[in-house]
Amino acid sequence: MPIPEFQGTFDGNGRTVSGVVINNLSADGNLGFFGFIGNSGVVRNLSVDINIIGVNLAGAIAAVNRGTIEEVRASGVVAAPSVGGLVAENRGTIRNSFSLVETRVQVDLPEFPIVTSLPSNPVEGQGVRLLVRGIHIDLIYVAPGTFMFGFCAQNSTAGTSQTISQGFWIGRFPVTQAQYQVVMTGHPSLSATPSNFSGRPNNPVEMVNFNDITSADGFLARVGARLPTAHEWEFAARGGNRRQGNNGGVDFIWAGSNTANDVAWYDQHRPTLSTQPVGGLAANELGIYDMSGNVWEWTSTPFSSGRVLRGGSWMSFVRSARVAAHPYDNWMARNNQYGFRVVFPAI
Repeated sequence: MPIPEFQGTFDGNGRTVSGVVINNLSADGNLGFFGFIGNSGVVRNLSVDINIIGVNLAGAIAAVNRGTIEEVRASGVVAAPSVGGLVAENRGTIRNSFSLVETRVQVDLPEFPIVTSLPSNPVEGQGVRLLVRGIHIDLIYVAPGTFMFGFCAQNSTAGTSQTISQGFWIGRFPVTQAQYQVVMTGHPSLSATPSNFSGRPNNPVEMVNFNDITSADGFLARVGARLPTAHEWEFAARGGNRRQGNNGGVDFIWAGSNTANDVAWYDQHRPTLSTQPVGGLAANELGIYDMSGNVWEWTSTPFSSGRVLRGGSWMSFVRSARVAAHPYDNWMARNNQYGFRVVFPAI
């Protein structure tokens, strides 16, 4: 469907519009505050602070400008395959305008089929894009199997045999700020934008504790998901039945590689002192991203007075990002290194 063009004149009279969020992950779209400015469109005297995440062209003011933009200021974050600070594609005139927008080029990832319910009889590595509660969640199916829990070739840890008896669907990525905000807007007591690094829609949400996400009206209940167990998480991180150790080799030390920098954001491998956009490094054998580094991920497994966390974070030593590492923290702890990933049961 063609996007309507903005025609006519919009004069902001020097006003500032802030707090705008546009999240269009489930369908094609050219995104911006005005979308598409047509040949006779004029936008002037306006400041916009905006966060956009999309799947096509995106700019803070418009995806495409064929008209005139003048005396305009833009700030915020724009993430899409083709991005621009003010506009992604300019075919018109821009005068006396500037952008402080942080632009993020989305990784070009294979598209999954869009579904509203999970398919029956899936095969390992199958991916779907589940539409639920106004967002999409990319999921990958992990089939039942047996592996050595805690095994690590790097430090000669033997591990113990564990069997995953039921297949499950796990998030291709950690839950992002954009996803969390859409689902949690309107919650009576929990912030929809809890992240310390807020305003980065494609970064993992953080500053959420175990209780926040597992409460009766938390994110998981709202989308019909749960957290993985520590065993499920590790089996998926190792690559399920596609892992090297199930194919005549030795399991990777990190999720998808024996070279940490291929797959993990950690303290000595990160472009900024913060989380990073999901999907920015290589996937593991199942096509799952960010299971080493970026954010520690809550699991449902209790330990002492807390819950087990997996995967390491942007602040962790590289050894903490190994698939075998499994520390824990108090279930009420909030931290700018703590996020989560969803699991849905197989039908």
